[in-house]
Amino acid sequence: MTDRLDQFASLFKSADKPAMVHDDIVVRKVIVVGDESVGNIDTHLAAVRQFLALLDRDNPAWQALAVTTTSAVSSIREVIRGVAPDLIIAHRDLGESARRTERSLGVILDELLWDSPTPVIVLPDDESGKAIVPAQPARRVMLATDHLTGDNTLVDYGARFTPEDGSLLMAHIEDDAVFAHYMGAIERIPDIDTAVARERIRERLLETPRSYIESCINVLRGAGLSIHVEDVVRFGHRVRDYEHLVREHGIELLCLHTDWDDAPARLGMAYMIATRCRRLPLLFV
Repeated sequence: MTDRLDQFASLFKSADKPAMVHDDIVVRKVIVVGDESVGNIDTHLAAVRQFLALLDRDNPAWQALAVTTTSAVSSIREVIRGVAPDLIIAHRDLGESARRTERSLGVILDELLWDSPTPVIVLPDDESGKAIVPAQPARRVMLATDHLTGDNTLVDYGARFTPEDGSLLMAHIEDDAVFAHYMGAIERIPDIDTAVARERIRERLLETPRSYIESCINVLRGAGLSIHVEDVVRFGHRVRDYEHLVREHGIELLCLHTDWDDAPARLGMAYMIATRCRRLPLLFV
């Protein structure tokens, strides 16, 4: 029985402990996209620059793009491709005549996220659906992903947007419903001690992200970054728990990984979180 269990555990790559490889993020060009709801686009641009003052060290070129309810997605995409920015700033319901699409970020923003490999910051909005630009840079940043281990790019961006002496919370929530589903299948295999399998697999599923986070802390410290890294690794309900962590830790910027190659944006965990956390700036990487 032990041999069979060990063979099963190998499926979880028990010997594999990915270490972080750090890449310094440099932002040379930024485009800020806004519609009539933000008022004067140049004033809006100035507010965004204040919010993202930590980018000043890169001395990026800033450009504003004003869109309307009649702007075609293709024309917006063409302008952005011409600029070739390292970062796009936009707001929910961009170019929409009706605000507050609760289960969507808006057609134009959906298309930008789907089509562009460029990271996008989505600004929060108020009760009326008007975009809000935070007056001060975010000091408490959180990473939320359904697969943190080995996600060096997300960690790099999270660290880049965490100011000196700010806090970066690296969160990994194992989906307890998914775990229960697979354990249900394992329980039907008579040759496996279910209790032992449950304990070993739970330990392994949490040990791997913990080891990766530890490597991230060491690598970021070695790179000279003066930020505080915190971690939360546990089982739970991903979307609900990430929302809870945002409130519990006073998060001011949430970083999400948009892996559109595996699933349409609207079906991904990141998109579900984005449509629910409307009062929070989001960084899609």
